[in-house]
Amino acid sequence: SYPGPLAVDLQKIFPKIAALAGLRKDKRVPKGWISFNRRKDTGTGDQQYELVISKGNARESRKTKAPKGLAFEGENQHESVEEPLFQISNGIEIRGLHDLFCVVEGLLRTL
Repeated sequence: SYPGPLAVDLQKIFPKIAALAGLRKDKRVPKGWISFNRRKDTGTGDQQYELVISKGNARESRKTKAPKGLAFEGENQHESVEEPLFQISNGIEIRGLHDLFCVVEGLLRTL
């Protein structure tokens, strides 16, 4: 039998991400969200990464004929109205959720 999961308080481990999500208050970190995309380059086959840490409000989605609640509703709904806090497309390699959170936490600590 496997041991049960450990009780971990992610707000303590990643306090800046918690502030970005609005779960904590932080004078330097505004509310916002994280967008991460990983694609294969069709020419070279290499992995291409794009990480965007946005703040403020998202763009209002266009009206579509898609049924409510589907992923297609609101194309580009994660586009920020304001300039992003960070936008990185080269020089990072994210292999999992832990890597992603560590990179984002580190960037937010520089604010």
